[in-house]
Amino acid sequence: HAVPLTDAEGNGIPDYIDSAMVYLDHVWQVEVEELGFQPPLNADGQPVDAYDIYFTSFTQSGLYGLTTGVDEIAALPGDNYTSYIELSNTFDGGGLYTQGLDAMKVTIAHEFNHACQFGYRLWQDGGSFPDLFFFETTSTWLEEFIYPQVNDYYQYLNGLMSGIQRVPFNSGSYPYVYGNALFWIMVSRELSPYIITKMWTQIKNEPAMDAINTVLTKNGRNFASMHARYGRWLFFSGRRALPNLFFPDAEDYPDLRIDRDKHFSIQDTLSYAGRIYGRSFTFLSLDDMISVRHQARVIPEAQNSTPSGYMNHLLLSNPQMEAVPLSASQIIEPQPADTVVVLVSNASEDILNFTYYVKSDTTNVSSIGPNPIRVMDGTQNAWFFNVPEKGHIYIYSINGRLVRALERTDDRDVRWDLKDRNGYLLSGGVYFYVIEAPDTRAVGKFAVIR
Repeated sequence: HAVPLTDAEGNGIPDYIDSAMVYLDHVWQVEVEELGFQPPLNADGQPVDAYDIYFTSFTQSGLYGLTTGVDEIAALPGDNYTSYIELSNTFDGGGLYTQGLDAMKVTIAHEFNHACQFGYRLWQDGGSFPDLFFFETTSTWLEEFIYPQVNDYYQYLNGLMSGIQRVPFNSGSYPYVYGNALFWIMVSRELSPYIITKMWTQIKNEPAMDAINTVLTKNGRNFASMHARYGRWLFFSGRRALPNLFFPDAEDYPDLRIDRDKHFSIQDTLSYAGRIYGRSFTFLSLDDMISVRHQARVIPEAQNSTPSGYMNHLLLSNPQMEAVPLSASQIIEPQPADTVVVLVSNASEDILNFTYYVKSDTTNVSSIGPNPIRVMDGTQNAWFFNVPEKGHIYIYSINGRLVRALERTDDRDVRWDLKDRNGYLLSGGVYFYVIEAPDTRAVGKFAVIR
């Protein structure tokens, strides 16, 4: 199908084809010669001397290109195929998120990787193709790796961020089969892009999920731990993006959406029973959590006694907190500005039923108790626990007015009679406290109920 015939260079070849030749050569250079992908193979299982590219007027809306397997390569074990590529003959059709030469660039990066992939091994399960996710996510990652200025993959991210808590990582459905290219962006930045090439080599021996875990394990990680890190990277995107952390383009991404029924207001404790689909996440938002030290734990149900999963707490004040395996406890110390979000990841293929439990932990860190304080009469007291030596306590109203100042004497626990600096009992409401000592500063809030 004819391409635009403009030939500004006058070399007898349409500029459209000249451009495609430049991009194809560049993509071969990056994918084969730099990253080490196996080049497309011929019918004898050897690297091709030439590879066929066609330009097609696609009738299907939104189609950029297509790679088609042709002949099975009998000399190699498993299912392997020769192939050819079709590219849009205009890249200006309806339904294309990106158009023109930018669309041509990323399509060539994507489809040429498929041409390489056909020569590795296609694993089948009862006629299905479970490794489809790996084919598409790595090809989409290469679009961004080779042409980072184009960002055609943005079109998949709204769906990814809204549905990631219900769809497994290895889903072959749209848009996750493309949007999870973000996982490989993370892997290539945290480890190396060459790790992904090694996974493709490992696919000759085992299916994709096993190959991924094998290669990560050889490099000091595993899929479960990287899956948990992926949840954290996804969370700190959109309006939560942080400078120089996580995805380079994170601020351009949509927000990860936490389900409405996963928001909780807590003071001292919370117990929540939930479930996570296989190879997926759940996020719990702990709104209005008091700013004291807490201890949290995820307890899997008996049938999930050894799941491949992790828990983490996502805090703006401590975004690099490392996840812990399920059934291990994690200590968190949120700051007043934090909304605490719990990430529970499940890297196994089975549904995980679990209980999340968090409680305030006043064993080692300064805090106030009880909270809330119920003022019944003039003899009610509150305590500041574990105040450091030479510690001073400042209590403020919600509008920032200093209500009372106290200091530690001999006892590490400081009693307060709930009176302000004028000798009057506090009225009901929310208050803040600051405990300052030479090497320590603790901040929190409490409620008074009358």
